[in-house]
Amino acid sequence: MRVALVDLPLREHVEGWRGKNGFIDYLVEHPQTFGDPWRTVVMNELLESIDNDKIDEFTRWLKQERNILIESSVDLQIQLVEHAVLLDRGPFISRMLDLTPGLRREMSRHKSSALIIALDYGNSHLIPLLTPIWPLPDDLPHAAGVGDFAKVQSYFDEAGRPVFGSLSHQYPTNNPAFLRNLHWGQPTLQHVLDMALAWACVNRNLEIATFLVDHGANVNTNWSTHEPASILHECAVHENYEAAKFLIDHGIDMTILDYRWNATAQGWARYAAGNEAMADFLANAEHARKA
Repeated sequence: MRVALVDLPLREHVEGWRGKNGFIDYLVEHPQTFGDPWRTVVMNELLESIDNDKIDEFTRWLKQERNILIESSVDLQIQLVEHAVLLDRGPFISRMLDLTPGLRREMSRHKSSALIIALDYGNSHLIPLLTPIWPLPDDLPHAAGVGDFAKVQSYFDEAGRPVFGSLSHQYPTNNPAFLRNLHWGQPTLQHVLDMALAWACVNRNLEIATFLVDHGANVNTNWSTHEPASILHECAVHENYEAAKFLIDHGIDMTILDYRWNATAQGWARYAAGNEAMADFLANAEHARKA
């Protein structure tokens, strides 16, 4: 606390907020730091507001500490956006950009995973908030994820064969880290097809998903957001009944086990998500298939 006694602005913040003891307790409870002590408080409060879906709290901290955010590193600014995307908190992104409009230009100069996070977690409806900052890549998976059927079809010739050109222009073949996470090895055309299918499914673009299955995408691909599992695992844990039914109707192997926990999609629903209704839905589907 010695810093607070010497640093006049920090002391004023502390005394006007929770006082010295409350400030110390807060820092103990929030070990993640974001540079200086007061910036740590501000960033943690902004992130917790997003966590708890408290837009008024988020707005209050933004207005009160606008300069803290503006003067923070662009990585921290992007972290707030990505966190909001992950939790499907579109209004928080809009509010942040409205109150600090200069951030849009600054963030656009740096890479972000915001678009990928949105598509991975079925939040493609947030894409219009993000593309003014980071343009949507021109490839098959992104077209499938956002539901652009005409664009998807343009990647196939009249005989139904993929016409991608260079694979390096297609996600995820241009993302070595992602390929390593899924143990996919050297980039292949199949990776692109399966990635497009996954994003079409989790974002409920099922007409596109049908088209992709008919054109070579593998319904039993071991795609998942982090480690090998299946598209059905992701649908199970995120309560996506529409896509789960699509996958089951198209013959997905419901006994596929994930890499880390050796669990089926039904296991993810029951134990990871605590969703008994989804687990029963999958169990009934598997029983009906066997019958």
